[in-house]
Amino acid sequence: MPKRQYPIARVKVQAPGRLYQTKYEGFAQNDLLADLWRQNRLRCSAVDFGQLGIPPPGGAGLRVPSAMLLDRAGLNCVLCRPFLDTSQSIGLGHFTAYGGAWTQLPNHGLQGEMQLFQYTGRANEITGVISNFTLPTNPIFALSLYRAGPPPDFDWNLCSPSTEIHFGIGESDEWVLALPYGAPMYLMRRVGGEWWKAPESERSVHVPSLEGYASGQRLILWIAILRGKLVVSTDGFASDVWVYESPEGPITARAGKVSLWHNAGQWLFSFFPFTMTTAILDGPPLETGYQTQASSGEVFTHYRYLAARDDRGRELSTVNVVDNTANRADLSPTQRAWQAAIMPYVWQQGNVGVDPDTGEPVGFRTCVSPQL
Repeated sequence: MPKRQYPIARVKVQAPGRLYQTKYEGFAQNDLLADLWRQNRLRCSAVDFGQLGIPPPGGAGLRVPSAMLLDRAGLNCVLCRPFLDTSQSIGLGHFTAYGGAWTQLPNHGLQGEMQLFQYTGRANEITGVISNFTLPTNPIFALSLYRAGPPPDFDWNLCSPSTEIHFGIGESDEWVLALPYGAPMYLMRRVGGEWWKAPESERSVHVPSLEGYASGQRLILWIAILRGKLVVSTDGFASDVWVYESPEGPITARAGKVSLWHNAGQWLFSFFPFTMTTAILDGPPLETGYQTQASSGEVFTHYRYLAARDDRGRELSTVNVVDNTANRADLSPTQRAWQAAIMPYVWQQGNVGVDPDTGEPVGFRTCVSPQL
């Protein structure tokens, strides 16, 4: 008998031409997807920026994997790779402003980026914006923030200077990521009108200081709800990743608007939705030690995933894993293989406002991904 292995696929077979008379378990392999990814034993479909409608950061035709592994702080999930969607200029037409005077600055920073500048804010005065669009359940989005130091007349006895990012805004449930000056960021939740500070996970990892930025510098925060945890990163979920877990159970952000508030004078921000494409993963050959491809036995594949769902729990997009041995030309008669397709969901809204510079109506589009 061949040595028993534990990959992602479990196959039940019987000899060619034989009726099922005795139980034959064949081989089995448990979930080792993260290990296979780290060992470079998976084949992942590639995508170029042209397919996504995004100007490439390098030369034309630059291709990158369509999926990514996020294996920080116990997340251990593979999802469709999120790309900042700079093809959409998310400007003042997408928001309702409160306090201060605002202007939009197109084509600053990243290609196609729209920066929103609040230029009359004073110390201890709250200024902010609320989106006219809504984000999907358990969204993924990014924000670029420019924050200067508080002005000399800031009254530190009255309040602490800070910036707040609100999302999942609904009737009684809302999350807030607070970025105070001179202190670590933290998470708050409002349920039934009451605010409470979420305890920080002991497994949270380092994120650079948020106590203001040097002249000309900014911080891009990537924010997502993955595996029931709030995940924040400053580098596209590559290494600087910060995770919050709730002791009450998985974190869920309802579909709702997003808003930003600031009380330390002038400030500048950009909002980025995401674009994704279906990711196809091909597993390595699984050796069985017998001519399994000639078997008429039934094939089973077992896998664990989290679908992208709406507030009612309805499935919006999913992961599909199949035995694709018949479609692989690189397998011997004694090998089998599996293929996984992770399909993103496109969240799209029509007229959400009017661009103040052009008078044209503007829409909104972003993506969320199931997790394998």
